[in-house]
This record gives sequence, structure tokens and C-alpha cells, in this order.
Amino acid sequence: MNPKIEALINQLEELKNKSDSEACKNLFGTVIEVLKNEPTNDEILEELLSYFWKEGDKINQICPDYYTSFLKILGNLSELFSDDKLKYFHLGVSWYRSGKIHKEKGNLDDAMNCFKNAIRYYENTVNIDSNLANAWYNLGLSWAKSGKIHKEKGNLDDAMNCFKNAIRYYENTVKINPNFADAWYNLGLSWARSGEIHKEKGNLDDAMNCFKNAIRYCKNAVKINPNLANAWSNLGFSWAKSGEIRKEKGNLDDAMNCFKNAIRYCENAVKINPNLANAWYNLGVSWQKLGEIHKEKGNIFDNSIRCLENAVKINPNFADAWYNLGVSWARSGEIHKEKGNLDDAMNCFKNAIRYCENAVNIDPNLANAWSDLGILWRMLIKIIPIKPLLNTAISYELTILFNLKRIIDGLNSKLLIESYINKFVFSSLDRLLFYSSLHKNSLTEKKEILEAVEQFKGYFFFKEFVGKQQITDNTNLNKLLKLHEKFNVNKTIENALHSLKNAMQKDNSIDTNLLRYIILESEAENSTNNKEKTREIEQIFYDTLKNISVNFNFDNLNLKTNETIVYLLFREIAIYRDIKRVLTIILVYKNGGEIKVNTKNYDIGGTNIDDYAEISYLLNAKLILPLASNKNLDDNLLKDIKNKIERSLIRDETKNYILDFIESNSLKEFLLIRRKLFADVIDILKRHVLPLIPKDKTRVYISPIGELNRLPVHIALIDEKEVSYLPTAKLLEKRIQLTFSKKALIVFTEEKQLKDEAVEVEKILKEDGYFVEMLNLSQYSNRKEILKKKLEEKDWNIVHFVLHGKYDEDTNMSYLILSPTENLTREDIYLMNLNINLVSLSSCETYTNKKVEGFDEINAIEKAFLVNNVQRVISTYYAVFSKGAKEFSTSYFKQLIKENHNFEKAFRNTVLELKQKGEDEYMFFRYTSKGQDTIVI
Repeated sequence: MNPKIEALINQLEELKNKSDSEACKNLFGTVIEVLKNEPTNDEILEELLSYFWKEGDKINQICPDYYTSFLKILGNLSELFSDDKLKYFHLGVSWYRSGKIHKEKGNLDDAMNCFKNAIRYYENTVNIDSNLANAWYNLGLSWAKSGKIHKEKGNLDDAMNCFKNAIRYYENTVKINPNFADAWYNLGLSWARSGEIHKEKGNLDDAMNCFKNAIRYCKNAVKINPNLANAWSNLGFSWAKSGEIRKEKGNLDDAMNCFKNAIRYCENAVKINPNLANAWYNLGVSWQKLGEIHKEKGNIFDNSIRCLENAVKINPNFADAWYNLGVSWARSGEIHKEKGNLDDAMNCFKNAIRYCENAVNIDPNLANAWSDLGILWRMLIKIIPIKPLLNTAISYELTILFNLKRIIDGLNSKLLIESYINKFVFSSLDRLLFYSSLHKNSLTEKKEILEAVEQFKGYFFFKEFVGKQQITDNTNLNKLLKLHEKFNVNKTIENALHSLKNAMQKDNSIDTNLLRYIILESEAENSTNNKEKTREIEQIFYDTLKNISVNFNFDNLNLKTNETIVYLLFREIAIYRDIKRVLTIILVYKNGGEIKVNTKNYDIGGTNIDDYAEISYLLNAKLILPLASNKNLDDNLLKDIKNKIERSLIRDETKNYILDFIESNSLKEFLLIRRKLFADVIDILKRHVLPLIPKDKTRVYISPIGELNRLPVHIALIDEKEVSYLPTAKLLEKRIQLTFSKKALIVFTEEKQLKDEAVEVEKILKEDGYFVEMLNLSQYSNRKEILKKKLEEKDWNIVHFVLHGKYDEDTNMSYLILSPTENLTREDIYLMNLNINLVSLSSCETYTNKKVEGFDEINAIEKAFLVNNVQRVISTYYAVFSKGAKEFSTSYFKQLIKENHNFEKAFRNTVLELKQKGEDEYMFFRYTSKGQDTIVI
């Protein structure tokens, strides 16, 4: 080396060790000047640049502001090589290092451009010399870095292509140099990154193969270099991901072994390098996943917390580590809660919230962390099951939604957008809607909340998936921001807890008890190895349900002596490793002026009511409706449904019956299968529920909980009783006798079959002296606006909708179709100011919906009417065909108007009449009647 340059390098080494930033900068400048003026050759340049690449991280720590400029200077120096191979290689290194710096600063587009340039120069290098292992290796690194950026942006397909290229170039590297340990490690790492993408897309088998390759190649790396801590860490990461897949598939023993392997390999990593934050993180997450299977061993989560705390000490900006630290505290809190240590549980949940907040402060794009903040707050409510200061609940949900909107705006992958909306948005929006129905403040305030929900849903669903356009008008967003401020979203959890404790001491109102009931229902599984403790918890649970039922202010419902309310709840309770499937029945009735409450629970053995609900829904949505529309069925879909049926916990006789016919592609057979499913459920309920109801109670209100909502359970009782549903939201209102004039509105379109039904119903009502207004929407272009105005115009006695209805499984929305471009959604209905006695929905799927975890009923379009001052709603479980719909509607209105029956009796007589005729595949299965008892004129 040139003596002057060598002397300067020695001087630089001393300054570097002293971390003298300013002196280092000046010395860099001197080195550059010497290189410009002194004669150099390729050997000196190679030696000098290799030194700077090697010491780059240290230089970056000493003077980070100068480092980017320094990299440009080194790039210029690379141009001085006379050998093109060396020139291109070092230019590639310069661009690659610049890309890393831009990525660390969050400048992803600049980083991507740098990596593209690096790839170009490295490709030039290997075109000149295809045996240069380092150039192939650096090509792989550049493609892998590009893949990480695409993944962060949500471009999963582009990311996958980048990792495929990286894998190809790493494979070239190890062919040339089989002892290149870092290349084997990065080859394994790119396979692991590919596995993550496959897992995110739901391709579990492909993901598993990727993780197997990752494990194989990282093992090669540690064989060559046992001190390569990163390779040990990635081995642990890949084993942990394999365990997650096995757990998802239900192979818990295999999953447990995977997590144990992950822990073993990550422990090797932190022994070699105790300052490797990623290794501590992978170790902590592996302990966490093992703990989720081995819940009875609470100290497992202590191990997870300890490891994750090490990760954030080493790297305080490690958002994922903060988030998982929060998750492990939450899991520990759940264990304390199950053991009855509520103070310890509360402290755990408070820690969990604090750490999740740290995570989103560092990385506001962590959707999981935002969602879990809402869940954690609700866990605190479960510990203190009282009226939860609805403003605080609303503020949390609004915070989550604001941040989810921003995250989703930044995603480029439709798959990810759909996944995020399904995973996070639905539950938050539905909770916000429900909170609004409990809100005791003014109607204006309630409407503000609902308008916020409408704007969010309008954006997520219609803008993203239908209109495919961005919001340009900020008016709606400004409304949301004002609402956001109004509910004080920055309120601390300590203040919330203080308020909750005060509320607990003072409040015992009906909505308090309603929330208690919902909270208990949401705790769907109780697991412990102590049989006596399990029995004790069971007893506490049933006693609590009984007390809650007593504490409901049923006097507000004006319960009559011949009425009873039946609450139905299906639960799974684990004792040792056996599952008890229990049907809990709570009967509430008046006897001699006194409210009586009986609570019974029946072990229904291996039968799972949830499975009956899921299979009946699949039959309708995936098989019956397509065949009725003359569509061909997909063989893979049939195979998938058949597999679900085989794995289901329905009666063996019924299961065998279904499997014999499932591949028939026959509409008739599928209708018979669904009838067979319903027959089972009816039998279970008839045997357990009917005998409990006192014989003098002729009118029954049913309030089914959870998945029972998706089955027509009223059919089990309708032969002997007048039956209707009583949604718990209606418990918040007094059941009063309202008087309506003889005014009816019939809403329809020009379509012949719809118009025919509308005319028939009009005739029945007019014969009884009703003033009937016929609203033919086909005459208007702005149909929704006209309809909303008309519904709010008068206090209607009857509103009969003869429209097409639809339930969209992807968006979990049910709506009435007004035109090809306009729908009436449940949010539209929530926002109206209604006063209607009876709404009859002669439309498909007006009660079809997914159950949202933590709620006791389904939030379909009919519920929107019920909580918005409509006394009674007739709705539909499944699709209804025009002929059968007309038959039901005409029969029902004849029973209601001409025979002067009440709602329940008219519904029952209509169902029995259709049942006796036996037409149109048990039409009586399709309809349900919900709401309060009022006088029909």
C-alpha cells in the first residue's frame, strides 16, 4: 500500500477506536485527497475499499450523518478500477450499503432504487466472472433486501419473486464455495421468508416445505461454523413457524415438539451472542407459543417475558418484540384470571396494554397490536364486569379504526386488504355499533357514533372493493376526527380503571347486567386439570347466569303470566382432556306475580351444535343457492365441505346420511340433507327444552346465544307454543303498548314476481280498511334517499319490503338491494329515526350473518330495525324463492289482519299451515319472528 495511505489508515484506526466523529470526517477527506493525487493501482484500491466495507458499521456509528456521503465517495472511487470486474463489484457494494442505510431510515423507495442498482452491478460482475462466489452471494443479499421491502409494503407476489431470485443466487454461491457458512444461512433465511408469505396467504403445505428447507440449509451453516449465532436463531424461527402450522392443523403434540426444538436452537444463539436481539425475540416467541399449548404451566410465559425483555433492552425500537411482550403478559393474565387471582390478572393486562402501546408508538402499522389493545381493554372489563363507561370503550374502538384505516390505505395487496378487514375491522365496527345501542346519551350523540361507523364501513367496503377509488372529500374524515376528540381517545387506562371501579360501586342498571351476560358468554372455554376446581368454576358460572337472569329488570318487559323467556347457551367445558358439550337453558317466567328463574344444563355428549350451524350455512351458501341459480359446483369445494362434515361432531347416523349424498350435485338431495340437520337440532331442543316449560306458558320468547342464532331453533317449540325471538338489545327498552293508525307502506320494484306479491298484500290490507302506500322504487333514480325519507315520514303500522336481499360473506354485511348500484345496509337503518310497529322483510338472508366473538346475537339487518324503534320484525335465515315468499306473506297477513291474531299466533299459524302443505322444502325453516308484543289494529 502507498505509505501515505497506510499512515492515514493507521491514524484513522486510532480515531475510530476513540469514536472521534469530527476528526474521522476530516481524516476521510484527507484519504480521498491522497487517492486523487497519489498514483494508485487496482490492488491498492481493492485493499482500501475492502477495509472500508469491513469497517462500515463502525464508521456509521461514529458519524452517521456523514456516512451516506462517504458511501457516494467510495462509489466514485470504485470507478477508478481498471478491471471492470472489480469496478462493478465495488459499485454494487456501494449501492447495497446505501440501500441498507435508506431502509434503516424508513426511506423504502430510495432503498429499493439502491438495491436495483446493486443488482445491476453485481449481475455485470458475474457476467464477467461466473466463479466469483462473493458476487453471487451479494446478488442474493440485494434480492432478499428488495423482497423484505415489498413484503413491508404488502406486495406479497413481488416479495415472493425476490426471495426466489435470492434463493437461486445463494444456491450458485454454495455450489462454487460449499464452505461458505453465511451463504448457507442466508439461503435458509430466504426459504423462511418465502414460508412466511405462503403462511400469510393460507398455503400451509407450501409454507411447511419452505420452513423444512430453511431448517436444512441453516443446519449446513452451523455445521461449517458452529458460532454463527444468526443461523442458530433462524433455525429456531423456522422450527417455531413449523409449530404454528402444526398447531393450526390441530397436531398439538407435533407442534409442541417443534416449539421445543425452536427453544433449543435459539438458546444456542443467545449463548454465542447474548446481544443478538432477534435471537432473544425468537426465543421469547417460541416460549410463548409453547405456553399457549401448555397453559397449566404458567411459568412458561415468565420465560417468554424474560426473553422478550432482553430483546427490547438490546433494541428499544424492536416493535414486534414490544408487541409480543404484551401478548405474553396478556397470556399470563389469563392464567391468573382462571385461577381467580384477579388483582394479579389486572396487573398483567395493564402491563400488556403498556407494551402494546409501546409497539404501536414505534410502528403505527402493527395492525395486530392495535387490535389487541382493544381486546386487552375488554379483558379488563371481564375482570370488573360492570358498566364500562361507554365513552372509554368507544374511544378505544375509534382509535383502532383510525389506525387500521391508515394501515389499509398503505397496502397494495388485495389479499392483505381483505385479510386485514376480515381479521380486525369487522369485530371493531360491530362492537362500536353495539356500544352505540347501549348509549344512554342523546340521540344526536348516538347518531354521531353511528355516522362514524357508516363512514368507516363505507370507506372499507364500497370504496375499496366496489368503487376502487380513494376518498377525495375530507368532510367525512373531519367529522370522524371531531368525534375522535370528543371521546378523548388519549384517556389513560388507569383513569378508565378508576372510573370502572366507581361505576361498579354505584351502578346496577339493566345494561350493566346485559354487559355482564355478554362478557360471560364470550368466555367460551374453561380448561383446567383439577376436576374439583373445574366443577367449582362450572357451578360459579351457572349460579352467575342464574343471578344475572334474576337481576334483569323483567318488569320493564311487562312479562305476562302466560309468557316465558328461554335463554339457550351452548358451551364447551374441558375437564382433563375431555370436552363436555353443554346446553344451558335459563327459563324466566312469572308465577303468581313473582319472577321465577330456573337454570338447567345438559351434557349433550359428542354433539357440537356449532357444527350443525356451520354445515347448514355451507349447504345453503355454497351448494343450494348456486344449484338453484343453475351454476355448476366446484369439485374442490365439494371435497372441502365433505372433509368438514367428516371432521364434524354431528350424530354419526346423520353424518353417514350426508356423506352418502354430498357428491350427488342434486338440489333435491341437498335440501333433504339440510332438513336432516335441522331434524337433529329440533330433536335435541325438544327433548331438553320443551319439558322444562310450564304447560300453562303458551307464549315463549327465545333468546339463543352464539351459534344457536344460526339455526331455526323456534321450530322445536312451535308445534305447541307461540314463539318469537327476543333480542337482548330490546331489553334496554320498556315493552309498552303503542297505538298505530291503519297506515301501511309496501316497498317493491317493477320486477313481476315482486310486484305480484306486493299487490296481493296490498289487497289484504285494504280489505281491512288500511291506508296503503305503494312505493315502487323502479320509478326513481335516487332510490335510497327516497326510501329513507318515506320510512321516517310517518308512524307506520306496517312496512312490508318485497325486495331482493343479500348477505356478503366476505364483508359480513347483509342488505336490501334497491338497484344495481344502491343497497340499504344495516348502518343506513341504524341512522334513521323510525317508529314502526311491524317490519316484514320478504327478502333473502335478512338474518344471515357471522357471529362476532363476544356477542350473544347476530348483527344482521333485522337487528338494525329492532334497536331503532321497530317493535316486531319478520326476517329470513336463508334464501327465499318468489313463489314461497308470496305464499308466506299472504298467509301471514291474513292471519294477522283478517283473523286478528297477535304477532306470535299469526306467525305460528302461518308456519303450521305451510308445514302441513309440505311445499317448497320446509318453508317454515326460513322465517323467524322477533321483537316485542304490541297491538295490531
